[in-house]
Amino acid sequence: MKIFLVFLCFQLISSKAHSEEFVLKESDLRRLVQERNALVGAANSEVKGLDAKTGHLGRSFIPKASLGIGQESFKYVTDDFTSQPYYGASAEVNIYNGGRDRLKSKMDEINLEKGKSLQKITLFDQLEKARKTFWKAIYLKNLVSRYNDGLKVIGENKKAALRRIKSGVATQSDKYEFEIKEVEFSQDQKRAQLELEREISHLKVLLEIDQDQKIKLNQDLTHDHEWRSFLKHSEKEHNYLIKPYEFDFQKDQLNSKIANRKWLPQLNAYALWLQNNQRNDFDRMNKNDREQTAFGVRAVWNFSDIVAGRAQAKASESMAHAKKMRLKYEKSELESELHMELKELELLDSMVHNAEENIKRSKKFFKLISGEYKRGVKTSGDMLLATEKLIASEVRRMKIIKDFHMAKAHIMTKLGE
Repeated sequence: MKIFLVFLCFQLISSKAHSEEFVLKESDLRRLVQERNALVGAANSEVKGLDAKTGHLGRSFIPKASLGIGQESFKYVTDDFTSQPYYGASAEVNIYNGGRDRLKSKMDEINLEKGKSLQKITLFDQLEKARKTFWKAIYLKNLVSRYNDGLKVIGENKKAALRRIKSGVATQSDKYEFEIKEVEFSQDQKRAQLELEREISHLKVLLEIDQDQKIKLNQDLTHDHEWRSFLKHSEKEHNYLIKPYEFDFQKDQLNSKIANRKWLPQLNAYALWLQNNQRNDFDRMNKNDREQTAFGVRAVWNFSDIVAGRAQAKASESMAHAKKMRLKYEKSELESELHMELKELELLDSMVHNAEENIKRSKKFFKLISGEYKRGVKTSGDMLLATEKLIASEVRRMKIIKDFHMAKAHIMTKLGE
């Protein structure tokens, strides 16, 4: 019974949480993406993992110590089996490794910085998707509303056409014209509603919001003039996008240096203490005589590594040169794209103002045609044309504003905003 009550309480709390609307504004998106987005969380974990790998140089000087102990039975030809223990301890410490450990430690640091750069790229990539999806949803929400307004106007015009038909000043064709347009508007409205639901569903995925959670988009479909501050951008603001190429170039340079140092020896100091049994030291019957102690320094060259190192060095140098050329190209392309995208944003800004003026004209045109239609001067075709122009001008303005925010979101990503 207690378990049932706990389960019931949990269900009630869960259903209440889902029934409450999740109010969402554009200003909330960055915080939500940082806190909730799964790919951003994965990038954060990857950076932590890369950070844990750093410090190779310090770890390379940690002594390699080992301790061994065993008991074994053995015999020599006709002798009986003898059981004796053996045990020992040894330690070896790196004194010099040709400078390769220092370079490998530097490589880990570069991998960490590259990881941080990719982390930032992931954040702004997901933020751009969230912003674009958010503004698509705002646009579709308003589009559904405009189609609903259009359906109301068509419905009123159809009623007026039926009255004119009864009075003998219009024909059945007038009614059919309005009915055809009513069906088309209804289809467009349903399609826009479905697209709205899809965009909201995608937004929930990006922000890690439960699909059953209701969302309220608390934003008007308007544009702003804050984008003009982007015109003063500096190379430093969008440099993070090409940082991974820089780090890849640095890694190839380091690989070349490491390969060129393969001819240098590895120098280790070592010490050991060993208690053998008679199987390993059968000439000495006394246990104390089988005890060994040793210490010294050894230098090791691996000649196959020396030969392979030369080839690796040449390959890494060529790869570094290729990365340097690619980095130069990416910088130029990024600056060129950003310049043109800012010009596009400026164009869309002016188009919004032009579209607003067109809406005023469409409203005046609709009002004139509507009055003339009521006086019998204009036909149903004229009335439909005026209605379509009014709805189309409003939809066009909304689409331009949506395109404005799409372009702005992309530029904000490039500038790390």
